[in-house]
Amino acid sequence: MAIEDFLHPWKNLYRIAPSPVKRTLGQFYAALPMWVRYGKLLAQTRRLLDQSQGWSWEQHREYQWSLMSALLDHCLTNVPYYRKVAADLGIDRRQINSQDDWHRLPLLTKDMVRSLGMELVAENMRNKMLSSNTGGSTGQPLQLYWERGRTRSLERAFMWRQWAWGGFRYGQRTVVMRGQTVNEPLWHYDPIDKHLFVNSYNLTLDSAARIIRKLRQFRPVSIQAYPSIATTFAMMLNELGEPPIPSVKVLLCGSENLYPEQKRMLAEVLKARVYSWYGHGESCCLAGYCDQADYYHVYSEYGYTELVGPQGNVLPWTPGTRGEIVATSLIDDTMPLIRYRTGDIAVVGPEKCVCGRNYRLIERIEGRKQEYVVTADGRTISLTGLVFGQHWHAFSHIRKVQLVQEQAGRVCVRVVPTAEWNEHDEAEIRTKMNQCARGGLETTFELVDEIAPTSRGKHIFLVQKLTLPSAWAGEVADSQS
Repeated sequence: MAIEDFLHPWKNLYRIAPSPVKRTLGQFYAALPMWVRYGKLLAQTRRLLDQSQGWSWEQHREYQWSLMSALLDHCLTNVPYYRKVAADLGIDRRQINSQDDWHRLPLLTKDMVRSLGMELVAENMRNKMLSSNTGGSTGQPLQLYWERGRTRSLERAFMWRQWAWGGFRYGQRTVVMRGQTVNEPLWHYDPIDKHLFVNSYNLTLDSAARIIRKLRQFRPVSIQAYPSIATTFAMMLNELGEPPIPSVKVLLCGSENLYPEQKRMLAEVLKARVYSWYGHGESCCLAGYCDQADYYHVYSEYGYTELVGPQGNVLPWTPGTRGEIVATSLIDDTMPLIRYRTGDIAVVGPEKCVCGRNYRLIERIEGRKQEYVVTADGRTISLTGLVFGQHWHAFSHIRKVQLVQEQAGRVCVRVVPTAEWNEHDEAEIRTKMNQCARGGLETTFELVDEIAPTSRGKHIFLVQKLTLPSAWAGEVADSQS
């Protein structure tokens, strides 16, 4: 059994403990063998993933179906909700014999997960529950349960493999700029995983100079960050006239959408590879770049992923198809989520990656349904198309930016400016947004001293206060048409 899962409920106490306590406990824990910390399953899964990246399409499909079939049998036997829905809908298990039949099962939404609660937890696994939760992009908490001794070990094995594709291997020094609580004003070092946690809630131009000096002394190989925090840090690095940190080879971006303009700017300022992965706290779908191309490889050993249209209809997985990600977790039998609607919009990539691995590919994640602006005539435009798919010269004079929409056809652009901000920047943004919206958007500006992050340390680029159409936003309009 993994000792890590028994200690998991007390992880926040460790994080806020005084530095001497963290240093002593962390050094002791780091000295423990990995099989003691995570159990033998971690090593077994790492060996499997080393092999499976070389599998054929048929091998991937067969292995994935073996997991899906076992999961379905488990759910129909042990999970109250799935037993009930199978009876109510007359689902015949004998008619579900491959991935092609999976659409016969009903979709599951976040609201359903929230209301069903323990009805989604397997009766034979309730002594193995490990409590977790996710705030999600909507800020509405979702109570989840992982499988003790399995889910977190599997998660770590998958993360280590994809990060190795990005150029970072476990055990190397890394800086973390995400939403973790940091008791110290600017940073703290955790010897367990050789992480230097930067206090992202206290990242200002004044503190940035000290943090940059610390990073140069620390010599990390990678920076793990929310893209929004990495963008703020890179802008400050640029504004201070600081050269890149030479030891940093890769920026590992996850948990938020990575927009094209962010990616370009981060690579230019940090002089490192910008690696992105897609995942979520529900542990249903995981996908990441490989070592040769910037396409999201959808890991078939982790979950089964589909794309659906406005009415929940399954879309063909062909290059250019755009739809909502629906996924089934294959790493958690305690609270199994089958055909879970993530609300995230993706575009299918090419049929095969140059790396030769046989995984489905996603070209880009366009964001969530609420990451769309509504024009005066009712069209919806993605945040990617409106802002991050363009090159604003004004970006160099902005520390943070946030769009707020309360009325169709009107958007307020909130800006934390640098000293170089001027009326030309405002005119450029207004003109380019108006061109993108084809005249359907009135833009106002508000200059502010700061834009506070969420409770989890994330930066919200669009505060959408309108109720979007019930139809899937990504199919309503294309800003480039």
